[in-house]
Amino acid sequence: MMRVWLPWLLLFACSMVRAADRAPQRVISLSPSTADMVVELGAGEQLLAMIDAGPRPAALQHAISLGRYTEVSFEQVLALKPDLVLIWDGGETPRLLEQLSSAGIALWVAQPTTLDDIPRLLIELGDLLGRQKRAQWLAADFTQRQRVLVTRYQRTQPLRVFYQVWHQPLYTLGGPQPVSDALQVCGGQNVFAQLRQPAPVVSVEAVLAANPDVIIMGADDTRLQRAQWMAYPQLAAAQKQQVLLLDATQLERPSYQMIAAVERLCEVLSHAQ
Repeated sequence: MMRVWLPWLLLFACSMVRAADRAPQRVISLSPSTADMVVELGAGEQLLAMIDAGPRPAALQHAISLGRYTEVSFEQVLALKPDLVLIWDGGETPRLLEQLSSAGIALWVAQPTTLDDIPRLLIELGDLLGRQKRAQWLAADFTQRQRVLVTRYQRTQPLRVFYQVWHQPLYTLGGPQPVSDALQVCGGQNVFAQLRQPAPVVSVEAVLAANPDVIIMGADDTRLQRAQWMAYPQLAAAQKQQVLLLDATQLERPSYQMIAAVERLCEVLSHAQ
């Protein structure tokens, strides 16, 4: 029996090596989330260049810096002769996308709107980078942990949540966003889910009219902002002492690591009423 299967096993192993050899080796990431996914897939050495967005993991110390996203030019990317460019498109990239596409550069554009999109994107990118086995494991683990959260934290009456991205101007998140989906998984409801823009600006009056049970602010916002919301006695979140500061860095960078951030979000919201 071993004599029958051994040639097939050797052929399979050789095909896997050839697939890895054919995977792109000059990859550019134009978003923090796609760089995170490259590292999670174990393909850090294939990343040639990336934008600056906070501290880098050790696996990406070698990558060329492209500056901040708003500083990246088509000419800069073209000069590096990439064989794949990764973009997390929030609707702000049409000109650069058109330029790269017209130049014949291979693009992988991610446009996630729900948590369910993340495992699918991991598998897609894993296939492109020759990291299929790792991608399948990450996707399966993400999906299983999400199912556990849905079972554990659903409420008969969802918490109404205002998610504050920044205070001046007052940015929040609209409906087609993984974070909005994360709130639902945790038994909450984004009070501005009806807005279709990914990151709309809203007014204080609009928040007061929505009257959320909970206000979540990123850790970059100051405690002064919390005090300002607490000063509105008519606001349910203020009455219930549920204006919360949360380190939202991982929550706002959708990749495999986001599931751990959603678990923390669910735990925080589980104590709200």
